[in-house]
Amino acid sequence: MRRRLLTILSIALVVGALTAPARAAVGPTTVVQVGCDFADVTADAVVTSGGLTRGFVSFHGGGCANVGLIFYFEGSGSTWTRAQSPLRGRVLAAADDGSSTFLLYQSSSGVWVAKRPHTGGLVNVQRISTRALGGAVFSAGDLVAFTDQWWAVWNEQVGPGGEFAPLKLFQSKTIGAGDCIDPIVKQQITVNPSLDDEHPSIVLKPASAGASGAELFFARTNGAVGTSGHIWRGAAGCDADWTFRQLSFAGQIDLNPDASRSGVGNNHVVFQRDGSHIVYLNNSSGTYRGRQFATPGVEPRVTTSQGVVFVAFRDFRQHPFVAIFRSGAWSGRDLTPGAGGQLVLAVTASGGRGTVLAASFSSHRLYAVADL
Repeated sequence: MRRRLLTILSIALVVGALTAPARAAVGPTTVVQVGCDFADVTADAVVTSGGLTRGFVSFHGGGCANVGLIFYFEGSGSTWTRAQSPLRGRVLAAADDGSSTFLLYQSSSGVWVAKRPHTGGLVNVQRISTRALGGAVFSAGDLVAFTDQWWAVWNEQVGPGGEFAPLKLFQSKTIGAGDCIDPIVKQQITVNPSLDDEHPSIVLKPASAGASGAELFFARTNGAVGTSGHIWRGAAGCDADWTFRQLSFAGQIDLNPDASRSGVGNNHVVFQRDGSHIVYLNNSSGTYRGRQFATPGVEPRVTTSQGVVFVAFRDFRQHPFVAIFRSGAWSGRDLTPGAGGQLVLAVTASGGRGTVLAASFSSHRLYAVADL
């Protein structure tokens, strides 16, 4: 892939200032096993009623197809089921409206939104971009869903420059259609002519009559140069008219933001600073405040449930590490000590307990560690 340095750690052991929680986790439990030696995995998952985690995963390259089959999975604890779909592509995001799980993915024919009702079946809802897989640059994106409607944000290259053409953000939206706006099939929402807008993460602000707004977090970087980057925050109402402002200032290169919204309406944001520092922020005080973890890592994910915060990331051993804020204190652990290289793909939570989904290159599977 193109230019994103700072994703593979080559650093010495650093002892984190987190203590291990006493309760035993469930797992690792296989979620999806594949019969090929993959080079990359894309996946996302969300939690639904009853604490059930639902999501999608695809395995790419190596001994697998370059454009992998997409699998649906669902489960909790040590019980998981999976189903192979007819779709192929890279999973960008998953969302759920309480009755269906939605998928944002990029295929050889473009960027699509698909829907899987909880009762079964999987259908393409709409192609939202003709930007297909190919070349050195893949799109990244995120998705929210509400009452059988959705709001997607993703990036793709715009203008001249070939491999180094800048990445801009786009949106597609059916939330609010007929209430405050016509459906948006594809609309560019960032226009900076030279900088890249990367790794968008959107959170919904639900409202009655479909008039929901949203907030958006992304990294704005100098792309091919790779020497600067900051996290930006956007806000939009039901009309999807975005305003943006810079959120992070302290780091030189802030990348890979992920955001989650709590049931009381606070945002929780994590990102990767200056190569291997994981930063967590929330706005419960009215402004964004938080901490930087002592344990180094990359590509963080965040979620929250009943006041408990879960931050999962790939640590210096290439293992999934989870930091948990519970009962007023942080604790943390390496979830698979002694294992080989892995990727952290998603974290979900329900009832104050979390589930981390990760992929193992050595055992050729997506697995879950639950009841954290």
